[in-house]
Amino acid sequence: MKSNIEKLNSYWKEYFEEAILTDFQLNPNKIKSVPEEIEAKFQTEFAPEPFYGYLTENISNDILMLLINPGEKDVNSLRIYYPEFAHLDDESLIKMSNHHIAFRHLHWGKNDFLKRELEFNKIPRDWRTKMKKMCEKAFKMKFDFLHTIEFFPYHSKNWKISKALKQEWIEQIEATNLAINTIHELSIERKPKRIIGIGKSWVEVLEHYNNLFELVREEKILGPSGKNYAHRFYQFKAKGYPNSLPIVIYVASAINLPSETEANNLLNSLFS
Repeated sequence: MKSNIEKLNSYWKEYFEEAILTDFQLNPNKIKSVPEEIEAKFQTEFAPEPFYGYLTENISNDILMLLINPGEKDVNSLRIYYPEFAHLDDESLIKMSNHHIAFRHLHWGKNDFLKRELEFNKIPRDWRTKMKKMCEKAFKMKFDFLHTIEFFPYHSKNWKISKALKQEWIEQIEATNLAINTIHELSIERKPKRIIGIGKSWVEVLEHYNNLFELVREEKILGPSGKNYAHRFYQFKAKGYPNSLPIVIYVASAINLPSETEANNLLNSLFS
């Protein structure tokens, strides 16, 4: 019987195999079960990016960061990430990027991802490289790799998760259910060193799936004024599994992990 991690991986391998066969021409990015008015908000010309990393292999020295969805994508960003293809017209560049994402999901293993990280270091403004360094500083330890899982795998601009969680269609998305079940399994089996999320959206998601996750601890630190909270921490665990790896969601005004001593110590205590 396949694990949830294997099911997630297999689902997307099958998806991208079909997408390659159609050369991304027969709308392989159509979002099943999503109402048309919702689908219109997503950039379905770009291939979905459900997760990044080698989740089916050994990730014991790695960190997993939870993301809501891949965010907005544009052709100019592709020209930065693929400078050797910057001369292509927009349509060709999008197609090339889609095929690259498909190839990654179909063929990359651990060694491929680690090698690719070194290539990304050559790009001055790479988000993934910066986030890995920030995590290492916050947790005072080294990680071999930063994995990410998206709650919803399609690119979009300013998608609000709060409203979606109240709608029936969100629970009918197989890809999203597979992602949630994978996070649950990774926590139970304590696969990575850390599981972290930044921003209130993941608090809402984990509270929504209260059949799988439970809020164990909530901590808040007031700001200098003494009126508003500068740091908020939410520690979740897999429901019914007290020894599962904590999933900690950090909420602040900035999309960063805390560097102040008190807040940083509290963050680390939630994993001890």
